[in-house]
Amino acid sequence: MGRNVLTISTTAAATFFWATLVSAPLCFTQQVHEIQADSKTPFCEARPIYDFSTIVDTDIALRIRFESLLEEWRNQRGAMSSVTAMSMLRPYQKIIGMGPDAIPLILAELRAEGDDPDQWFWALSIISEANNLTPPEIAPAHQGDYGAMALAWLDWGRAQGYAR
Repeated sequence: MGRNVLTISTTAAATFFWATLVSAPLCFTQQVHEIQADSKTPFCEARPIYDFSTIVDTDIALRIRFESLLEEWRNQRGAMSSVTAMSMLRPYQKIIGMGPDAIPLILAELRAEGDDPDQWFWALSIISEANNLTPPEIAPAHQGDYGAMALAWLDWGRAQGYAR
């Protein structure tokens, strides 16, 4: 019996599998990297380098850009304790630069982080104020309580139509 071999672009594979989860239509204009796999090839985590110009669906392109910047930000900041310093890192600033498009992505990240939310409050405040949105009031007793702050932002996001 012969072996069945699949050759697929890693960009197409990663985006296809992600898009299958959300049932999003895809269109690729070029092939980036190729991998070969057969039924005996063990699955491994491959992190393709995305070329955003190859993806036509803007929602997927935004999500991929956000995820890429998020990973870069987390790698650069390491165990940094200064909120100001971590908020000034270039990838975090680029996420802020995505403007209102980043709000639902940040809120989804906050929701996914559960009881241990990351430092998204600065970005959410800057983006919302820069776009004439009124950020939620965080009670003085909740300043520094990241769980309570995350809940306030998630409630705000639902009220504004940015989150479920």
